[in-house]
Amino acid sequence: MADKTGAIRQRLPAGEATDTLSRIFCHKMTEISGQNFVVENRVGAGGTVGADAVAKSQPDGYTLGLGGIANNVLAVGAYAKLPMMRKDFTCISGIWHLPNVLAAQEDGLPGQARDCSNNRSYFGCTTPE
Repeated sequence: MADKTGAIRQRLPAGEATDTLSRIFCHKMTEISGQNFVVENRVGAGGTVGADAVAKSQPDGYTLGLGGIANNVLAVGAYAKLPMMRKDFTCISGIWHLPNVLAAQEDGLPGQARDCSNNRSYFGCTTPE
């Protein structure tokens, strides 16, 4: 990778968890490879703007996209049309796990609401034993 700078297209705003982790990742990648890596925040539409920017970038290995459940899974159900599809991406590796929680107002839940704030399962809130 000659002198070209690598870009990590982060799909969420600067300062949130994935952005912070992206910056740590870029710093480490620069140390390891000697190649510059920078974070580009491409925000909007729940991460689909950044995902589309990655999908439309040159397939030369200089642009990577980082995203989580919101823009890789939930967007498919939330938006009738997306500018990119899952087939536009190749998963290279998982590099961290961020917890995801589904929450609602207790009186807005159908049936019996369960408090699972002490549950530490990998997949988040599950039915208590």
